Amino acid sequence: MSTNFIAALDAEIRDLESELEADPRYQKLRELKRVQDMYSGQGSASVTQRPAPQRAAPRRAGSPERKAILEKAKEFISGRNIPTTTAEIFDHVSRFVEVPGEKPKNNLSAMLSNSDDFVSHGRAGWTLAEPQAPETPEAPSDLLPRSALGASILPASLAGNPDVRPVDPVPGGGT
Repeated sequence: MSTNFIAALDAEIRDLESELEADPRYQKLRELKRVQDMYSGQGSASVTQRPAPQRAAPRRAGSPERKAILEKAKEFISGRNIPTTTAEIFDHVSRFVEVPGEKPKNNLSAMLSNSDDFVSHGRAGWTLAEPQAPETPEAPSDLLPRSALGASILPASLAGNPDVRPVDPVPGGGT
């Protein structure tokens, strides 16, 4: 009887873990715990383990109509420095593409807010999102004091002048 329970429990755990694997929040939690173990010195064995491959969260492909609506909205507000209201965007877009739904303006607003290409400014309206620069990894905080220490080894007169190089103090030494 207890072996059946344990087998059912194992199956339930496997099912739940496989379901959670697709959730980016679970992947982030697992990675944060791994890094925490690594820095606290508790998980030397887990340091050598390779993290599970990360899969992007499944995202619904947009319909051609939705893409056309967003493209027309993007064309309309590109080059503007101030927010453009949903009503203005709707008036422009609806001349070219029918915005579906019982309340098309609300539907357009939802489409804009779910797109990474637009930034909401509340009732003021929408602007285009700035293109994101690629992220540069930061140095671990334990290396920062070392780099500050290394910079202080040079005399202040040399540190500020890149054309001055230290000279070998041995007689006849070169630069």
